[in-house]
Amino acid sequence: MNLQPDNWLTLQNGTFIYSSTITDLTISQGTIFNIPATAGLTINTSRNVYIANNAVDNKNLYLSGKLTLAAGNTGNTYIGPSAAPATHNDMNTRAVEHLPFR
Repeated sequence: MNLQPDNWLTLQNGTFIYSSTITDLTISQGTIFNIPATAGLTINTSRNVYIANNAVDNKNLYLSGKLTLAAGNTGNTYIGPSAAPATHNDMNTRAVEHLPFR
């Protein structure tokens, strides 16, 4: 797959499932990546997946929705670059309103 390293995937509603074993996947490199509350990302691959793959401090993953590493996932999922783990590319979760159990 020849994908641009940024802005090729925008999640709004539903779940994007990545299960290809052809090549490693970069979801974002020079931009912030957002998973809104109405969306999800499921990763199920033997390859590496990179989110916020940039050695700077402000390319984060904002997680309001669902991030799933499936049971069959044997690859690595990196938030921030694997070669420069000292940078502060983080996964930030957003507050979600929880309804009381009845």
